[in-house]
Amino acid sequence: MLAENKGRELERAVHAIETVILESSPALREKSFKIEMRKRLNVADVHHEIDIFVTVEPAKGYVSNFIFECKNWEEAVGKNEIIVFAEKIRAVSAQRGYFVAKSFTKDATAQAQKDPRIALLTATEHDIASTITPECYHITAPGERRVCVAFRRLGASGKNADPLAAQGKQLHLSGADILLTDFLYTWIEELYQERLREFQTAHLAEGTYPMTAWAERTFRTGECIIDGREIENVRLDVEYGVRIIRPAVISDYEVSTRGRVIRLETVNVQDFAISTVFVQAF
Repeated sequence: MLAENKGRELERAVHAIETVILESSPALREKSFKIEMRKRLNVADVHHEIDIFVTVEPAKGYVSNFIFECKNWEEAVGKNEIIVFAEKIRAVSAQRGYFVAKSFTKDATAQAQKDPRIALLTATEHDIASTITPECYHITAPGERRVCVAFRRLGASGKNADPLAAQGKQLHLSGADILLTDFLYTWIEELYQERLREFQTAHLAEGTYPMTAWAERTFRTGECIIDGREIENVRLDVEYGVRIIRPAVISDYEVSTRGRVIRLETVNVQDFAISTVFVQAF
């Protein structure tokens, strides 16, 4: 992972932890707060970039600021970085500043102790190869499907069904005209969700699995008409493909006294990008 990406990953972890802490704080239940990443400020013509900037309004007309500096360095953070951070705290009038890093030199620790507004937090990057995520966590996504639709005209004997090409056909249903393909697509999706609730996927390995389902609908006289033909019954048989996706862990950070964050790779399902983060606040 590139150095810049590693730095961003620690910032994301701290942002996730602090968001959970703020959202779960009883003292802030009725109060407003804002948490921003990479906030740029100009104070007396001097530009400052704050990795994480927290604004809390404990009471109407009163605002408190808290800032976080994140250094995902392999080497220890020295006293010069603490001095620069102290100036940021002063410039933005923060009540407290948290410096997050993997380690600090003795001089850095001594320098921080000179300013009661500074807290040093140690970040631990866990080996993702040994990170354990909830065993049953997975994502399901629809795969290919095979659909068979059978229409039976009103008054037809037995179970004889008429062949009917659905594409471009209009369906007159309960007094409204809709595309037959729209009607079938909605029904197929509803049936998928209904069947999926009963389909045991928790312990399946990653892959695609078949899931069969069927349903039928019966209509009263004059309720369903296609191409001038009155339909009494429609039966739907579908074989769905269900994709089981188990995203890989891409980062695992723990911040002393604050919390731990496990982030999984982003998964694209149809038109959606799903990003999963597990956050434990201490």
